Amino acid sequence: MSEPSFKLVQIDKFNAGFVGEVFRAAYGDAFPVKYVYRPEAVLEEIRHDRLAALLAVDGEDRAAGYVSVFKSAPNPRLWEAGNLVVVPAYRQTDVGMLLAAAYTDGTLFAKDTCDGLFGETVCCHYFTQVSSIKAGHADFALELDQLDGPSFKDNRTGSARVSCVLNFKEYSPPTDAVYLPPVYEEFLRQLALPLSPRTLLTATAPLPQGTLTRHEDRYYEAARTWKVAVGEIGADWPAFAAGLLAEAKRRGAISLQVTLNAACPAIGAAVEVLRSRGFFFGGLAPRWFGGDGLLMQQVLGIETEYEHIRLYSPTAKELLAYIRADRASVMAGAGD
Repeated sequence: MSEPSFKLVQIDKFNAGFVGEVFRAAYGDAFPVKYVYRPEAVLEEIRHDRLAALLAVDGEDRAAGYVSVFKSAPNPRLWEAGNLVVVPAYRQTDVGMLLAAAYTDGTLFAKDTCDGLFGETVCCHYFTQVSSIKAGHADFALELDQLDGPSFKDNRTGSARVSCVLNFKEYSPPTDAVYLPPVYEEFLRQLALPLSPRTLLTATAPLPQGTLTRHEDRYYEAARTWKVAVGEIGADWPAFAAGLLAEAKRRGAISLQVTLNAACPAIGAAVEVLRSRGFFFGGLAPRWFGGDGLLMQQVLGIETEYEHIRLYSPTAKELLAYIRADRASVMAGAGD
């Protein structure tokens, strides 16, 4: 019997219901992003340029899979690699490879109108990490304990939490200078090597006077993960940092991630405030604000199961070693 043939098609009002069929076949009704089950909601995300997605159909126009990118960063020219889902009946076919190719061959999104594509690949297995590296991405950050372990059917480690590697591929040259906190400057320069050339400067400016911190945030309640993007560092930064921690504890957050705009000359001073509050290094977030960002993080209320973090690339392994050392240094400095 010959292998079934597949093609990728745009999503429209006639086939948008297939998206929910794909997710229902793979996850039942348990997928946490609920709009995928509602055709009109999917079309609304696409109309507003927050989602780009394709369906895979077989020779009889039955849904076989789905692939998407979406926008989650402050920079609207940055896409995040979204879901790649194959209907279980087609997992032994080449439809998964067809869907994965859409990330790189220009059929899913236009590269000439975006700054880059990033992904958050899980550390409970290697598959997505390997696929990203083979597609030309590089690893830049490690987000500890970001996701709930039991929510993954393929969490082969059995860990309570799942960490993620942030990887990135750049499509346009940056224009903003990047200020590097002295405490992390050497390692950040190393991390930035796979990127387009950019101006890297040492951040020596003090906190500004007379301005307020500007930020946006997303709280993922099911995962107990809070992501805060700081576009501008203000004079109120010490109080802002203290308030973040208090609110994170009130919410019961486990992963608290703060990404600072590295176009701010005062980022070095801001990082020292965060370190005094128990935050430690996470990595580089390329083009997060148009220019680059610096990820700082804190894990609240649990012990990280480092032995369950599976990493593929040498850079990801270096990131983990560096983060563990910085976390220990921060804790020692805090007297904890």
